[in-house]
Amino acid sequence: MYEALTIGNLQEDILRGNDLAFPYLKTTKTNEYHLEGTALVHLDSEKIVGVLNGVETKVLSVLNKKFKNGLFNVKYHDDDIVLEIKRLERKLNVKWEDDEQPSFKINLSYEGIVGEVYSDQFRSRKDIKKLERVFNMELKKQADRLMADLQRQYKVDMIGLQTHLHKYHYKKWEKLKNDWTTGEQLFSKSQVDLEVEGVLRYGGAILNKKMKGVIDMDILLKFLGFIPPYLIIGATVLSFMVPMICIKVNEKFRQLFNPT
Repeated sequence: MYEALTIGNLQEDILRGNDLAFPYLKTTKTNEYHLEGTALVHLDSEKIVGVLNGVETKVLSVLNKKFKNGLFNVKYHDDDIVLEIKRLERKLNVKWEDDEQPSFKINLSYEGIVGEVYSDQFRSRKDIKKLERVFNMELKKQADRLMADLQRQYKVDMIGLQTHLHKYHYKKWEKLKNDWTTGEQLFSKSQVDLEVEGVLRYGGAILNKKMKGVIDMDILLKFLGFIPPYLIIGATVLSFMVPMICIKVNEKFRQLFNPT
């Protein structure tokens, strides 16, 4: 889920001189609208400089703090695994070189849940930690790739770096604002380092690829190991007694209502 684009936010971006992002729609042959991705608009030139696809749009929402929660797909060995990210935060730190050129450090941290997987690889916390490392590397790779495109190909600041400078480094920002995405193109020359870390928890079902829906006996036995023996014995006895009681009751009713 992403933060909605509102007239108020759009007006605020324009007044601050921020580059803009709009939903990019295309019409089909039946004159229906289809969401293709996100259009990037350079404010000074008033031109669309690029269009991001769905995956890039999601990564952009992560980088510009507009991502709330949602699903990510990650390849783990031969499995396609769905992660439900419940919380994601971005922290931004700035360093200056001679008060002229800023460099940025972006830390992304998340909490998420591993959904249903058709695999038996996730049986311990150690297995989940391996998946965390894989997802961290994948998200960082996608974010680095998008950041490189924003700086070198599109040359638009869509992740709010200039907003951060304007808010927290106002005096320095006033000196370089006219050369951020125009003139000297300081945005494109800025170093941006990304780090990703997070915690995943298991919240889904583990299903065997060849026997979807069949209970994994190893998991069942581990589960039963936490149940006191007398409860298991009692449940087993009841499973035999209840049908017999029902048969006896049914016979009594037949005798009462059909005495012949």
